[in-house]
Amino acid sequence: MKRKFMFSAVVILIVSVGIITLAIYHEKTYEYYTGAFVTSFESPVALVDGTVIYNTNDPGNDIDYSEKEYYRKYFDGRDDVKLGTMYNFRISAGYNARIDNTLYFYSGVVNETGEIDNNFNNNLYGIDLTENTMRVVYTDNNVRPIVYVYPYMNKVLALKTMPAADNASSSFLELYDPKTGSIKTVLTHTSKSADKTGSRILTCFPNDEKVYTFVTEYNAEGEQEATVRVYNQEFQCIQTISFDKDLMNYILGSRPHQIAVFGDYIYLDNLSNYSLVGKIENDTVTPVVQARSLEVAVNRDTDGRILNTQVFYIRYTNTYYILDIEKGTFTEKEYDQPFENHTLLYAMANSDKIIIYSWIYELDENTAYSREEASAAHDGRYVFCNIKSLK
Repeated sequence: MKRKFMFSAVVILIVSVGIITLAIYHEKTYEYYTGAFVTSFESPVALVDGTVIYNTNDPGNDIDYSEKEYYRKYFDGRDDVKLGTMYNFRISAGYNARIDNTLYFYSGVVNETGEIDNNFNNNLYGIDLTENTMRVVYTDNNVRPIVYVYPYMNKVLALKTMPAADNASSSFLELYDPKTGSIKTVLTHTSKSADKTGSRILTCFPNDEKVYTFVTEYNAEGEQEATVRVYNQEFQCIQTISFDKDLMNYILGSRPHQIAVFGDYIYLDNLSNYSLVGKIENDTVTPVVQARSLEVAVNRDTDGRILNTQVFYIRYTNTYYILDIEKGTFTEKEYDQPFENHTLLYAMANSDKIIIYSWIYELDENTAYSREEASAAHDGRYVFCNIKSLK
C-alpha cells in the first residue's frame, strides 16, 4: 500500500560516528522517525519502550575479541546513553528476554587465558532499563557458548548445551528466576552423534504457558527425524507436530536456528538462511512460504506476551507479510521504501511498534572497499513507527 510522508521536523544530531539526520514524519495520528546507522559498527539488540538497545564493535580490535559498548537510543531528542562495556566478546545467539524492567541476554566472552577451547565465560547480562546500567548477573562456564534466552512466565528461559558422560551431548531448558536468583533445569535431552542415538533440542519458543521445542531424534536406521514438541507449564509434552520428508530435509539442510509459533502458524529457519512459514493442521505442517532470508520480528508486549499482529520480511527485498493471529490471515505486502535503492535488512518489534533497518545491498563489485567505505556505501537507514501503519 503506497503512502506519502510529510516532514514536520528535522533534527541534526552530532555523534561519534558522524552526522545522523533524524526526521519526524506524521501521517494521520501516527509518528515516524527515521535516521542513519553505521552498518559495520552498530548492531541492534532490542526494541524496548520505544527506544533501541544497540552495541558497537571496536574497529581497532579483531572482531572475534572485540570490546562491545552498549547504548540506548531515544527518539525524543535525548542523546544516546551508554549502558556499559563488554570485554573480550566472542559469540552470542542474539536473543534476549525482558523481565519486569531488566533486559537479559547471554554472551560468550573469552576468559583471562585468551584460549578458545573450553575457556569461555558464558555470562548472563542484565540491562537495568530504569537506571540505564549493565551488569553480569550470572556466569556459567559448564556449557557451550551459544545460549538462547526467552521471556517465560516472569522468568528467563534458557536453552543450553553441554558435554555429557560417554562422549554424549546434553541439551536442556533452564529457568532463572530474577526475584529469587534460583536456577532450575526443567527439561533435558541427550544425544550421541557417534552412535547415532538419542535426541536433542535445537531451538525453542515460549508462547503464553506453552513452550515449543524443535527436536531432532535418531531413528532405528540412524537417521535424524524432526518434530516440534509442545510442553505445558509443568514441562509435560502435550502435543507433537510432525513434518513430511521434503519439509524436514529442507529445514535440516543446515542447523535449525529459530522457531516461532503464533496460533496455527509456525516459523522456522536454519543457519543457511533457509526459512519457512507453515500452517499447523492435524499436527502436521503445511508450507505457506518457503524462501531464503525470510525473517520474523516477534512482537511481544512488555510482559513477554505474544501480540496479535506479527511481521515477517525477506531481507534484501522490500517484501513483507502481516500475520493477524485472531483472523488467521497471512498477507503479503510491499514495503513503501522511503530510501532510494534501499532494501530491507533487519527489523525488531515490541508493543505494536517496529523499527525497520534498510540499506543498499549491492555495491560495486569492481571496487575494493575498506570497512569504513563499505559502511558509507551501504548507507544504513531506519524507520521507527507503529505496526498498524504498515497495514
